[in-house]
Amino acid sequence: MFGLFNSNKNRNVLTAPSRGVVHDLSEGKDQVFADEIMGPGCFIVPDEEGKVYSPCDGIVSVVFPTLHAYGLTSNSGVEIVIHIGVDTVELNGELFESHVKKDQVVKKGDLLASFNLKEMIDRKIIPDIFIVFPNKKGEKMTINFGNVKVGDKLVEF
Repeated sequence: MFGLFNSNKNRNVLTAPSRGVVHDLSEGKDQVFADEIMGPGCFIVPDEEGKVYSPCDGIVSVVFPTLHAYGLTSNSGVEIVIHIGVDTVELNGELFESHVKKDQVVKKGDLLASFNLKEMIDRKIIPDIFIVFPNKKGEKMTINFGNVKVGDKLVEF
């Protein structure tokens, strides 16, 4: 009554940045992420297109020179690292295109990056998209595992 018992009032909801299947980090083939060294989160095995969209309104804090990883800070202060593929830093930007730059303001659903998913698969490069939250270590979060589409609820803190 009157919203006095609304426990979701201050919850952060982030959406899926890509279409595919969401898995627990511990199942990933990149040990840095699997061991949660960069923070808790999940990963998505992309299933059709090589595109990554912003999971929230916020600002682009980092665009790695190799275009395979992005840092975002949501308007509510959640730090997000989105890393495309396993060992893709070694591609030196090949197969990737950035659609944003550092300090750019983004809205949920804005295109951040695209990559050649077919070529990655042909080259036997694991295209998993890791989504981690460096400033949420030890915090309770709910992750929606299984099939997702861009914009579906992915994580709630």
